[in-house]
Amino acid sequence: MNKEKIYWAKSIILSYRYLERMCGALDKQIKQIANNSFYQTSFFEKVNSVHNVSREIIDLSQRKLDYINIKVLVEKILSSISEKLSKVLIFKYIQCLKNEQITSVLKISERTMFRKINKAFIDVAIKMEEFGFNKEKMEIKFFCDSFIGCIFKKLQAKENNNKAPMFAENCNNGAYEKKYKYDTYLGAKNIKLA
Repeated sequence: MNKEKIYWAKSIILSYRYLERMCGALDKQIKQIANNSFYQTSFFEKVNSVHNVSREIIDLSQRKLDYINIKVLVEKILSSISEKLSKVLIFKYIQCLKNEQITSVLKISERTMFRKINKAFIDVAIKMEEFGFNKEKMEIKFFCDSFIGCIFKKLQAKENNNKAPMFAENCNNGAYEKKYKYDTYLGAKNIKLA
């Protein structure tokens, strides 16, 4: 199995518990942009033009929709893979239980737990492909995203023993590039990589 497919699988599982909060933060930002859009001074004319404001609201709304789709995808995947594998992922990455708690609840050894986690991520990657979220689609949608893309890059960097970038860099999609610092603070910055 391609490592990048596994990184994307891990990225969506790690991001799952933060997605609702991210959507709430995007809603607040959309509301703030809309509320501030009526200020017209010579300085803000270009910034608050109807075109710029509507484009920014549409971009943020699309981003929220992408996060909702990932949340639904994760739920669909967790319900379609083996119950034992699903439970391990839920306990470890969504409920954030400690290894000892997981092994106690599932009555398995720690080594077995880690084997199940590895197998579960392979199954998640396979299911992502089945549900139309292949590696290419994930790269197009989320590589430049400063939340899910940042998680992906941190996973890659951890594998290569490099320091991960804090924000999406060198992306053609200017809407996400280094712009939304708040979401890294809310999510990816605080995520522990296993």
